[in-house]
Amino acid sequence: MANKRRIALFINSLCGGGAERVVSRISRELDKEYDLYIFLVEGKKIFYECAGTIIDLGCGSDRYIVNAMHAFAHINKTIRKYHIDCVISFLDVPNIINCVWNRNSKKMASIRAYYGMELCKTWREKTKFVLLKNCLKRADRVIPASQELNGEIIEYYHLDADRTSVIENPYDIMEIGRLSSEKIEEEISKFIQNHKTAVAVGRLGREKGYEELIDTFTQVYQKNKDSALIILGEGEIKEELEEMIKKRHLSGQVLLLGLRENPFAYMSKCQLYVSCTRHEGFPNSLVEAMACGLPVIHTDCKTGPREILTVPLKERNIRRALYAPYGILIPSYTRKQVSKKTMQKEFADAWIQLMSSDELREKYIQASRERAEYYSMDRCKKRFQEVIKDVLQCNDPVGSGILTKTDK
Repeated sequence: MANKRRIALFINSLCGGGAERVVSRISRELDKEYDLYIFLVEGKKIFYECAGTIIDLGCGSDRYIVNAMHAFAHINKTIRKYHIDCVISFLDVPNIINCVWNRNSKKMASIRAYYGMELCKTWREKTKFVLLKNCLKRADRVIPASQELNGEIIEYYHLDADRTSVIENPYDIMEIGRLSSEKIEEEISKFIQNHKTAVAVGRLGREKGYEELIDTFTQVYQKNKDSALIILGEGEIKEELEEMIKKRHLSGQVLLLGLRENPFAYMSKCQLYVSCTRHEGFPNSLVEAMACGLPVIHTDCKTGPREILTVPLKERNIRRALYAPYGILIPSYTRKQVSKKTMQKEFADAWIQLMSSDELREKYIQASRERAEYYSMDRCKKRFQEVIKDVLQCNDPVGSGILTKTDK
């Protein structure tokens, strides 16, 4: 039997987050086909379990920048030590380290989020944009998480189309179903049952649009006093959101539950999934909510929600709520299609209508489950195998590359 190829997945940490969750899932499948290693910038705390051998490239410092510099200095030594054939990196710093410093194996960079110069407000963000633009040209393959994101990075980063391969995020539908049936705290369970409760999931960061979501919920609550919202996640704007909820007198209707080990148990008990996120790459929580059987409402932000909810998408610039085949898509002010005020009104109206109509809600419950099945673990594993095989067979410095369109 031929020796297995040695593959490393490289990410900041396994402490929580969408990309970290994806690495955890992918590792269990790729470990069956390859000798798998997990490279981490920070390996002190692990929230998500992974298959494969975990290698901490950091030095155990409490400062991320110190660990990152250590990873820069030691990545090639580690690649040589473990005879790694290909490193697949996730998120900005691992992508930069992999593309610039990795001189001993093939390198693939996974792009999880939309980046446009219009999002770069600070010198740090602009510097990161320029670094990524130059670094990604050195990758043997760039892996965007969605079709629209693929087109955006080809345009913004001036990449050759034959250097990119789209691989959407994978979901273990059966595992999500099992976890969603687990019990939660009685107090929270009663809260959900006593209200028409929507759920939002994701890191409490500015890009997730929680301020707009709470303003939207305020409109919903003014018309439906039995409405409620729970938010799962941790992040830097938590205190701001708590103050915002307090000022709007919503402390009894909006709960910030933090990061939960099993979010699906909470999501599945709710009646609706909502998101006002400003930009994405491929929204994990959206598909996970659909796998839990929730009807969904999501802003038409860049990138990902369109191709998940609308198949095929005929109208590119929506200005009203679109009741699409697999969920409700709300025009986003971040695409400059509508104002923030109009977006929130369209969102609130759709929210109220969906919670008021058992027939409409049941329709989207079935549609959600159907669409979630498309993003299976097996499909994702096969795509990774195809791209890894193609990259390893290339002899030129940056690979020959293919662009693979996703079947719809």
